[in-house]
Amino acid sequence: MTGGPSRQLRRRGRRAGALGLISCALVIAWVAPLHGSTAHAQAVGGTVLPEIALSIGTPSDFQAVGRGNYELRVPVQVTASVGDVRLSVSDGQDATGAAHGRARDAAGLALAPLSVSVLGEASQSLAAPVDPLLKIWDQPVALAPATIVVRQQLRSSLRTVSPLHKLILISVSSATP
Repeated sequence: MTGGPSRQLRRRGRRAGALGLISCALVIAWVAPLHGSTAHAQAVGGTVLPEIALSIGTPSDFQAVGRGNYELRVPVQVTASVGDVRLSVSDGQDATGAAHGRARDAAGLALAPLSVSVLGEASQSLAAPVDPLLKIWDQPVALAPATIVVRQQLRSSLRTVSPLHKLILISVSSATP
């Protein structure tokens, strides 16, 4: 601020002598001494609504990563104003049954279920009875990056198989209300 707090406040049409500093959800008010009174600080509270946001980038194509193993990567970013935020995936097509967690093509279901992980972590089966929990942030985050890796094991190469498909839901949630 140029010109000091009194000058700034007068320009805005307010009385000189009060200056508020804002930092997140906490406001500290400073009242300047007037005619022999003493200065005092007073905390003023407020509420910040919780926010959880997920940005999903463009996934790669399936790439061979060894004989009969293929993977694709999905970049994501998570923003949360609360702690205990969870990144998970689920089968968006088949909640139960033989097709749960398995990609399909024109001939039927892939023999092996899809597996998912966050890059660098252990894979979990998408066919598990509980949806895979990939990552937990225990404090607020802003645009925290993660890469979800989806793997498929096949007996033949992708060039000799009709296109595979499976709807996978990526979600973030909070364990605290």
